[in-house]
Amino acid sequence: LRRNIEKLKFGPRAAVLHGDAFDAARVVRRLGRTFDLIFVDPPYAMYDDPATVGRLEAAVAGLAASRSPDSLAVVEHRDTQALPETWAGGSLTDRRKYGGTVVSWYGR
Repeated sequence: LRRNIEKLKFGPRAAVLHGDAFDAARVVRRLGRTFDLIFVDPPYAMYDDPATVGRLEAAVAGLAASRSPDSLAVVEHRDTQALPETWAGGSLTDRRKYGGTVVSWYGR
């Protein structure tokens, strides 16, 4: 990921945060930055527990104050784990299937 950021010459404009997704909103607020693109790619087993999915959605929604108005949340999940038309404060703008994996885009 970091190599791709450098190849695309996004270095000074990109941030890669590694850590607990449920803690992301607090960390991002502390950085005082806004984001245009948020990737959500948890272990797929997290989607098997509705309570955990709710916590994940709340965590991504908690990033809302740190998202630019035109931001996207890109969420990867199994094709058997359908996400709704609205999720984490965004509306579904695109959904693509790659084998057993689905990528859903949610815009604000």
